[in-house]
Amino acid sequence: MPCKRGRKHTPITSERQRRFFGAEYGRLKRGEARKTDISREDLRSHLKEVKGKKLPEVRGIGASGPTSKSSSKRSRSFSKSLASKGKRRK
Repeated sequence: MPCKRGRKHTPITSERQRRFFGAEYGRLKRGEARKTDISREDLRSHLKEVKGKKLPEVRGIGASGPTSKSSSKRSRSFSKSLASKGKRRK
């Protein structure tokens, strides 16, 4: 189902997003304040597309996948600096 501007919406790609859109749809039905301005039809179409599909909990490399080389270098240098600080205190 197209969005307001005539282009296809971005699909839900994780379980976390599905829960967010479901909560947003529930807030809309209860008449509470919402965090987005997505229409009722768009929310329903998003949720219908992923109904019954198995989605990853969180999408992205930083979530549970491999870390990049630069971040692993940073963590090693940080742990080295902590170790050197501990040696100085003795």
